[in-house]
Amino acid sequence: MGPLISEEQRNKVDGLVKLAQEEGAEVVVGGEKVLEKKGYFFTPTLLSNVTKDMNIAKEEVFGPVLCLQAAESFDEAIDIANDTKYGLSAVIYSDRLDVVGKFIDDIESGMVHVNQGTAPESHMPFGGVKESGIGQGSVGETTKDFYTDVKTVYIKYY
Repeated sequence: MGPLISEEQRNKVDGLVKLAQEEGAEVVVGGEKVLEKKGYFFTPTLLSNVTKDMNIAKEEVFGPVLCLQAAESFDEAIDIANDTKYGLSAVIYSDRLDVVGKFIDDIESGMVHVNQGTAPESHMPFGGVKESGIGQGSVGETTKDFYTDVKTVYIKYY
């Protein structure tokens, strides 16, 4: 795990994790600044008991923090995921193409990854919807699509 970009960003991540705890989230692992190394490190962090009303669930953290939020159904999970002003990237792991297709259709995200992490390919559009990124026109030929919403889908077949 590499360092964050600056001390200011590490402090922001630390503040978001501390606020999440004050709001009722629990740190399962991590949640601390790493001061022994040169650089702006923060331990990989997993938070449980996160609700959609918490600040940590509504912000782009840009740090090594994952939030667990419970959902009673697939539709509720989509509602939770879409209940933010951001929409850069989304991931689903499933071997059911009907579920994957519904996720692709319903998720409000500029990029969708299926059965893999969120690392984009350099030849594909990179950008988000809502208040994420600067639109899809950030690379190559996709510049012409800057004023449209494009959804990039990655699927790994087994």
